[in-house]
Amino acid sequence: MKSLALIISLILSSAIASAGAHSVPEDGPDGLYIHHTDENGNSTYQYWGEAPDLVFARTIEGRALNTSSKLASLERRDGPVCSSFELDQNDANSATNGLAAWFGCGRSFKGKSEASYKSGSVVAFGCDYGDGQTYTSDKYLDDIAAVKAKCGNSAGWFAHDSWKSSYGFTQTSQSYC
Repeated sequence: MKSLALIISLILSSAIASAGAHSVPEDGPDGLYIHHTDENGNSTYQYWGEAPDLVFARTIEGRALNTSSKLASLERRDGPVCSSFELDQNDANSATNGLAAWFGCGRSFKGKSEASYKSGSVVAFGCDYGDGQTYTSDKYLDDIAAVKAKCGNSAGWFAHDSWKSSYGFTQTSQSYC
């Protein structure tokens, strides 16, 4: 069963990486990047700078995994997916907290558009494969907590197949979305 899950994960990883994959410049500054895919399928990005220092009730370091029955029912169709890339945990926490700061009480992005936040060797991202997403820091940090609970110190994302979106983190040398 674990072998089947690994094979499915690898197939999904390659499919997602090849379809409109985005990346941030490894030597670029830390901060928020907004990505767009033009009509020819070319990926571009715009650097927005570092997120303001916002204070959250809970950051990713203090986030407990929500094990409610609602989450359990969503896991049948949606859920965390892991990759094999080991991450620097300080960079991972900083990147996820930076993107969470941008999401705040609700940010929207739409139509072949993604948001990412780079910190050192890690980039945190949100991807829309449908007609747009509105997301909050609380929802995002819950997704990241589920990914960390399943993937440990490795890269991964929370696939929302039912919403046509995913949220996660990986090495800056890797493409995503």
